[in-house]
Amino acid sequence: MELEVEWQHWQKFGLTHLIPHYAPVIKNPVLLQQHFKGKEKTYKKLVSLLNGKYPLTEIADKLNLTIFKITVWLKPYFEQDLITLIEIEDQPVAITLIGVTNQNYKITKTTYQQLIVCVDDSSQICEIMEHIITDAGYQYLSIREPLKALPQILKRKPDLIFLDLVMPIINGYELCSQIRRVSALKDVPIIILTSNDGMIDRLRSKLVGANGFLGKPIDQEKVLAKIKSCLSGKKTTSTLDSPEILQLTTDTGK
Repeated sequence: MELEVEWQHWQKFGLTHLIPHYAPVIKNPVLLQQHFKGKEKTYKKLVSLLNGKYPLTEIADKLNLTIFKITVWLKPYFEQDLITLIEIEDQPVAITLIGVTNQNYKITKTTYQQLIVCVDDSSQICEIMEHIITDAGYQYLSIREPLKALPQILKRKPDLIFLDLVMPIINGYELCSQIRRVSALKDVPIIILTSNDGMIDRLRSKLVGANGFLGKPIDQEKVLAKIKSCLSGKKTTSTLDSPEILQLTTDTGK
Protein backbone atom coordinates (compact mmCIF):
# COMPACT_ATOMS: atom_id res chain seq x y z
CA MET A 1 0.00 0.00 0.00
CA GLU A 2 2.83 2.40 0.88
CA LEU A 3 4.44 1.77 -2.50
CA GLU A 4 1.18 2.55 -4.31
CA VAL A 5 0.83 5.84 -2.40
CA GLU A 6 4.42 6.79 -3.22
CA TRP A 7 3.88 5.98 -6.90
CA GLN A 8 0.72 8.12 -6.91
CA HIS A 9 2.77 11.05 -5.54
CA TRP A 10 5.32 10.61 -8.32
CA GLN A 11 2.52 10.61 -10.91
CA LYS A 12 0.81 13.65 -9.35
CA PHE A 13 4.00 15.72 -9.46
CA GLY A 14 5.00 14.51 -12.95
CA LEU A 15 8.14 12.66 -11.87
CA THR A 16 7.57 9.30 -13.55
CA HIS A 17 10.07 10.06 -16.33
CA LEU A 18 12.86 10.71 -13.78
CA ILE A 19 14.77 7.54 -12.89
CA PRO A 20 16.03 7.45 -9.25
CA HIS A 21 19.11 5.32 -9.99
CA TYR A 22 20.33 7.70 -12.72
CA ALA A 23 22.79 10.46 -11.84
CA PRO A 24 22.04 14.17 -12.31
CA VAL A 25 24.66 16.28 -14.06
CA ILE A 26 24.72 20.06 -14.67
CA LYS A 27 24.30 20.94 -18.35
CA ASN A 28 24.34 24.74 -18.10
CA PRO A 29 26.32 25.89 -15.04
CA VAL A 30 26.15 29.60 -16.01
CA LEU A 31 22.35 29.75 -16.14
CA LEU A 32 21.99 27.48 -13.12
CA GLN A 33 24.23 29.72 -11.04
CA GLN A 34 21.95 32.66 -11.80
CA HIS A 35 19.17 30.87 -9.90
CA PHE A 36 21.35 30.86 -6.79
CA LYS A 37 22.43 34.48 -6.52
CA GLY A 38 23.12 35.17 -2.85
CA LYS A 39 23.16 31.41 -2.20
CA GLU A 40 26.70 30.61 -3.27
CA LYS A 41 27.15 27.88 -0.65
CA THR A 42 24.07 26.06 -1.92
CA TYR A 43 25.31 26.31 -5.49
CA LYS A 44 28.76 24.98 -4.59
CA LYS A 45 27.13 22.07 -2.78
CA LEU A 46 25.05 21.33 -5.88
CA VAL A 47 28.11 21.41 -8.12
CA SER A 48 29.85 18.89 -5.85
CA LEU A 49 26.88 16.53 -6.00
CA LEU A 50 25.46 16.98 -9.50
CA ASN A 51 28.53 15.67 -11.31
CA GLY A 52 27.17 12.51 -12.92
CA LYS A 53 28.72 10.27 -10.27
CA TYR A 54 25.94 10.03 -7.67
CA PRO A 55 22.42 8.72 -8.40
CA LEU A 56 19.43 10.63 -7.07
CA THR A 57 18.98 8.03 -4.32
CA GLU A 58 22.51 8.61 -3.02
CA ILE A 59 22.19 12.40 -3.22
CA ALA A 60 19.01 12.18 -1.16
CA ASP A 61 20.93 10.25 1.49
CA LYS A 62 23.77 12.78 1.51
CA LEU A 63 21.32 15.65 2.02
CA ASN A 64 19.21 13.69 4.53
CA LEU A 65 16.13 14.05 2.32
CA THR A 66 13.68 11.57 0.82
CA ILE A 67 14.14 10.67 -2.84
CA PHE A 68 10.72 12.23 -3.50
CA LYS A 69 11.66 15.60 -1.94
CA ILE A 70 15.01 15.93 -3.71
CA THR A 71 13.44 15.03 -7.07
CA VAL A 72 10.60 17.56 -6.64
CA TRP A 73 13.15 20.22 -5.68
CA LEU A 74 15.29 19.55 -8.76
CA LYS A 75 12.35 19.16 -11.16
CA PRO A 76 12.28 22.82 -12.37
CA TYR A 77 15.98 22.59 -13.32
CA PHE A 78 15.34 19.38 -15.26
CA GLU A 79 12.46 21.08 -17.09
CA GLN A 80 14.66 24.09 -17.99
CA ASP A 81 17.33 21.69 -19.27
CA LEU A 82 19.86 23.07 -16.78
CA ILE A 83 20.31 19.60 -15.28
CA THR A 84 19.91 16.21 -16.92
CA LEU A 85 20.02 12.57 -15.80
CA ILE A 86 22.57 10.10 -17.11
CA GLU A 87 23.02 6.39 -16.59
CA ILE A 88 26.06 5.60 -14.47
CA GLU A 89 28.60 3.40 -16.20
CA ASP A 90 29.50 0.47 -13.97
CA GLN A 91 33.20 0.37 -13.21
CA PRO A 92 34.69 -2.73 -11.59
CA VAL A 93 36.39 -2.01 -8.32
CA ALA A 94 40.13 -2.44 -8.62
CA ILE A 95 41.98 -3.82 -5.63
CA THR A 96 45.74 -3.44 -5.71
CA LEU A 97 47.81 -6.04 -3.90
CA ILE A 98 51.43 -5.09 -3.32
CA GLY A 99 54.27 -7.32 -2.22
CA VAL A 100 58.02 -6.66 -2.15
CA THR A 101 60.53 -9.25 -3.34
CA ASN A 102 64.09 -9.65 -2.00
CA GLN A 103 65.36 -7.91 -5.17
CA ASN A 104 63.57 -4.72 -4.03
CA TYR A 105 61.00 -4.93 -6.79
CA LYS A 106 57.41 -3.99 -6.12
CA ILE A 107 54.91 -6.45 -7.63
CA THR A 108 51.49 -5.01 -8.32
CA LYS A 109 48.50 -7.17 -9.24
CA THR A 110 44.98 -5.96 -9.89
CA THR A 111 41.87 -8.07 -9.39
CA TYR A 112 38.16 -7.37 -9.74
CA GLN A 113 36.13 -8.90 -6.93
CA GLN A 114 32.63 -10.29 -7.18
CA LEU A 115 30.00 -8.19 -5.41
CA ILE A 116 27.53 -9.63 -2.90
CA VAL A 117 24.56 -7.60 -1.67
CA CYS A 118 22.57 -8.17 1.52
CA VAL A 119 19.12 -6.53 1.78
CA ASP A 120 18.02 -6.64 5.42
CA ASP A 121 16.54 -3.99 7.71
CA SER A 122 18.50 -5.40 10.66
CA SER A 123 21.83 -3.63 11.25
CA GLN A 124 23.04 -6.63 13.24
CA ILE A 125 22.42 -9.06 10.38
CA CYS A 126 24.10 -6.68 7.92
CA GLU A 127 27.18 -6.40 10.14
CA ILE A 128 27.42 -10.18 10.57
CA MET A 129 27.10 -10.73 6.82
CA GLU A 130 29.67 -8.01 6.11
CA HIS A 131 32.21 -9.73 8.39
CA ILE A 132 31.63 -13.14 6.79
CA ILE A 133 31.60 -11.94 3.18
CA THR A 134 34.49 -9.46 3.26
CA ASP A 135 36.61 -11.89 5.26
CA ALA A 136 36.11 -14.38 2.43
CA GLY A 137 37.49 -11.82 -0.05
CA TYR A 138 34.32 -10.53 -1.74
CA GLN A 139 33.01 -7.02 -2.20
CA TYR A 140 30.01 -6.35 0.03
CA LEU A 141 27.10 -3.90 0.03
CA SER A 142 24.36 -3.79 2.66
CA ILE A 143 20.98 -2.18 1.94
CA ARG A 144 18.77 -1.61 4.97
CA GLU A 145 15.94 0.31 3.32
CA PRO A 146 13.97 -2.05 1.04
CA LEU A 147 12.44 0.80 -0.99
CA LYS A 148 15.94 1.85 -2.06
CA ALA A 149 17.09 -1.70 -2.80
CA LEU A 150 16.07 -2.05 -6.44
CA PRO A 151 17.68 1.20 -7.67
CA GLN A 152 20.95 0.34 -5.89
CA ILE A 153 20.90 -3.23 -7.17
CA LEU A 154 20.28 -1.95 -10.72
CA LYS A 155 23.19 0.45 -10.35
CA ARG A 156 25.68 -2.04 -8.93
CA LYS A 157 24.53 -5.26 -10.68
CA PRO A 158 25.80 -7.66 -7.98
CA ASP A 159 26.84 -11.27 -8.53
CA LEU A 160 24.71 -12.55 -5.63
CA ILE A 161 21.88 -11.17 -3.45
CA PHE A 162 20.92 -12.20 0.08
CA LEU A 163 17.37 -10.99 0.66
CA ASP A 164 15.54 -10.80 3.99
CA LEU A 165 12.01 -12.16 3.93
CA VAL A 166 10.32 -9.98 6.58
CA MET A 167 10.88 -6.23 6.09
CA PRO A 168 8.70 -3.12 6.50
CA ILE A 169 6.68 -1.70 3.57
CA ILE A 170 7.89 -4.31 1.06
CA ASN A 171 8.72 -7.92 1.91
CA GLY A 172 11.29 -10.23 0.40
CA TYR A 173 8.80 -11.97 -1.89
CA GLU A 174 7.70 -8.69 -3.48
CA LEU A 175 11.25 -7.40 -3.87
CA CYS A 176 12.46 -10.70 -5.33
CA SER A 177 9.61 -10.58 -7.84
CA GLN A 178 10.54 -6.99 -8.81
CA ILE A 179 14.19 -7.93 -9.29
CA ARG A 180 13.22 -10.84 -11.55
CA ARG A 181 11.20 -8.51 -13.79
CA VAL A 182 14.40 -6.63 -14.72
CA SER A 183 16.07 -8.39 -17.64
CA ALA A 184 19.56 -7.34 -16.53
CA LEU A 185 19.01 -9.02 -13.14
CA LYS A 186 17.06 -12.13 -14.12
CA ASP A 187 20.08 -14.45 -13.75
CA VAL A 188 21.50 -12.99 -10.52
CA PRO A 189 21.25 -15.64 -7.76
CA ILE A 190 18.93 -14.64 -4.90
CA ILE A 191 19.05 -16.34 -1.49
CA ILE A 192 16.15 -15.69 0.89
CA LEU A 193 17.08 -15.02 4.53
CA THR A 194 14.43 -15.95 7.10
CA SER A 195 13.75 -17.47 10.50
CA ASN A 196 10.58 -19.09 9.07
CA ASP A 197 12.11 -22.11 7.39
CA GLY A 198 8.84 -23.78 6.40
CA MET A 199 7.72 -25.66 3.30
CA ILE A 200 5.23 -22.96 2.29
CA ASP A 201 7.90 -20.25 2.48
CA ARG A 202 10.30 -22.38 0.43
CA LEU A 203 7.67 -23.00 -2.24
CA ARG A 204 6.65 -19.35 -2.42
CA SER A 205 10.31 -18.31 -2.68
CA LYS A 206 10.74 -20.61 -5.67
CA LEU A 207 7.63 -19.16 -7.32
CA VAL A 208 8.99 -15.59 -7.16
CA GLY A 209 12.37 -16.64 -8.56
CA ALA A 210 14.62 -17.18 -5.53
CA ASN A 211 17.48 -19.66 -5.93
CA GLY A 212 17.72 -20.81 -2.34
CA PHE A 213 16.91 -20.43 1.31
CA LEU A 214 19.08 -19.63 4.34
CA GLY A 215 17.72 -19.83 7.86
CA LYS A 216 18.45 -17.46 10.74
CA PRO A 217 20.39 -17.12 12.98
CA ILE A 218 23.20 -16.64 10.48
CA ASP A 219 25.74 -19.45 10.33
CA GLN A 220 29.10 -18.63 8.72
CA GLU A 221 29.69 -22.06 7.17
CA LYS A 222 26.21 -22.12 5.64
CA VAL A 223 26.62 -18.61 4.21
CA LEU A 224 29.95 -19.52 2.61
CA ALA A 225 28.49 -22.76 1.27
CA LYS A 226 25.65 -20.83 -0.39
CA ILE A 227 28.10 -18.34 -1.89
CA LYS A 228 30.27 -21.13 -3.24
CA SER A 229 27.34 -23.02 -4.78
CA CYS A 230 25.88 -19.86 -6.36
CA LEU A 231 29.09 -18.38 -7.71
CA SER A 232 31.02 -21.53 -8.64
CA GLY A 233 29.37 -21.65 -12.05
CA LYS A 234 29.81 -17.93 -12.73
CA LYS A 235 32.84 -16.80 -14.65
CA THR A 236 35.05 -14.77 -12.35
CA THR A 237 36.44 -11.44 -13.50
CA SER A 238 39.59 -11.92 -11.50
CA THR A 239 42.77 -11.25 -13.47
CA LEU A 240 45.27 -12.02 -10.75
CA ASP A 241 47.15 -14.64 -12.71
CA SER A 242 47.06 -12.82 -16.01
CA PRO A 243 50.69 -12.00 -16.94
CA GLU A 244 49.81 -8.84 -18.87
CA ILE A 245 48.63 -7.03 -15.72
CA LEU A 246 51.68 -7.92 -13.66
CA GLN A 247 53.60 -4.72 -13.27
CA LEU A 248 57.17 -4.67 -11.93
CA THR A 249 58.51 -1.32 -10.86
CA THR A 250 61.89 -0.75 -9.28
CA ASP A 251 61.58 0.43 -5.69
CA THR A 252 64.35 3.02 -5.79
CA GLY A 253 63.29 5.37 -3.04
CA LYS A 254 62.74 2.93 -0.20
